[in-house]
Amino acid sequence: MRRSSLCPLLALLVLLLTPVARAEVIYLQLELRRDGKVVGQPQLVGETGKALKAVRRAPGAVQPDWSLQLMPRAEGDHYELQLGLEIGERRGHSDVSLDHGQRRQVRLEGNDELEVRVLLMRVDSPEFRALMDLPPEPREGPARSI
Repeated sequence: MRRSSLCPLLALLVLLLTPVARAEVIYLQLELRRDGKVVGQPQLVGETGKALKAVRRAPGAVQPDWSLQLMPRAEGDHYELQLGLEIGERRGHSDVSLDHGQRRQVRLEGNDELEVRVLLMRVDSPEFRALMDLPPEPREGPARSI
């Protein structure tokens, strides 16, 4: 086999052997604050690698009370979260690094009056099930009666 025909085969082999990051289902519990006052407490379920957006608008209102944009990414054993928040004319953004189950309080860049408190968890982890007061996952194996 000639050397020039070997390069595409090696490139294909590298692509096939490179692990593909799988999307993880995550839960985000947020508290949105303006000037220290809570203006929203959204709870969202999404996937890493996919953008999330939440908007709070009063019935009949043209402008939203607030708008939140999130882009979560899994980075090894932790998560990177790009966060953008608009409350009225005020806007801010931040990049946050979180571990599973970690709570963080973040003052947003671009507007010191905006703050977000965030909790991130993998869905169906034991910690998530405890937070949601869900029963533990059933164990596999034969059922036993007593």
